[in-house]
Amino acid sequence: MTAKLIHLDEGYMFGLGAFETIAVESNHCVLLKEHLSRLQKAIKFFQIRQKVTEQEVFQYLENRLMEHSVLKIMVSAKNIIFTTRQNPYGEEHFQKGFTLGFSDVRRNETSPLTYHKTFHYGDCLMEKRAAQEKGWDEPVFLNTKGEISEGATTNIFFVKDGI
Repeated sequence: MTAKLIHLDEGYMFGLGAFETIAVESNHCVLLKEHLSRLQKAIKFFQIRQKVTEQEVFQYLENRLMEHSVLKIMVSAKNIIFTTRQNPYGEEHFQKGFTLGFSDVRRNETSPLTYHKTFHYGDCLMEKRAAQEKGWDEPVFLNTKGEISEGATTNIFFVKDGI
């Protein structure tokens, strides 16, 4: 494996970059088009002149065996970086469920950064550590209005009447 040189641009120096984390099952990216669309919206928001295509993703995965894995794509002004890792969540986690708690840190719904997956992830990491010290699997962030926003490393979905 060859190491890729990372350019110290505004993304890596100041957090002006975007990322997507995509589940990969049997070398197939789950919801790839949707992830790349969201990534492209964030890239456009940051005025970054980069694009990640499905073909580039397929090419990256071509010689990698990824059964139950995660692909992370990070984009800044001078970098496009792909990384992979095993998916830490398995069927036993979903059967058991997850213990959640509310973070005291609030999301600022007036900030446009709140609506993109950015390199600025300090709150998430610090709150995830604090949650684990309390015995929780994941902290949940509320916004300043007290509305549920997201987890530190998860999205939140609700099912009502089977929908």
